[in-house]
Amino acid sequence: MLIYNDQLIQSIPGRQMNRRKKINQTLKSKAKKANAKLHASNKPKYISKDERARLALEEQGLKAED
Repeated sequence: MLIYNDQLIQSIPGRQMNRRKKINQTLKSKAKKANAKLHASNKPKYISKDERARLALEEQGLKAED
């Protein structure tokens, strides 16, 4: 119970549920992120445009030497 401006105000039971829901939501999201880190991605590693161009030049240079 809370007292505000000399009036007795009872605590709202919904507040506890909202707090509990928020805590559970936070814990679930952290667990989900941790689980996602354990599984490897199928997506190839990003290679920048400059890096791709450099690799292409190296390949052409090696082919010309052969």
